[in-house]
Amino acid sequence: MELNILIRRPSAETRLGIRLISEQAEQAPFVTMLNPSGVAAGSALRIGDQILLVDGQKTANSEAAVALFAQAGNEIRLRVRRAPRTITIARNKLGLGLSVDSTNRVT
Repeated sequence: MELNILIRRPSAETRLGIRLISEQAEQAPFVTMLNPSGVAAGSALRIGDQILLVDGQKTANSEAAVALFAQAGNEIRLRVRRAPRTITIARNKLGLGLSVDSTNRVT
């Protein structure tokens, strides 16, 4: 599923608080970390999202995405691909289960 996401920041110099990785040299990057105090954490962006476009420009890899973020203004429009989430819940001997919250943390 592809989504449009808007990130707003106080100024163009404000860091977004995300970490990206491209698994191949010419592959749109994936979000691997969202700093809870960063501006991107307040958007709809999630860990695991693949960033396809930044302000309408293709992201060939993580370095290209970082360069596009640096050129962007206060509002950044992203086009991301989000894979469906699969959640497995396991029970231990005490019958307790695990759950995953909206930030992908196991609780």
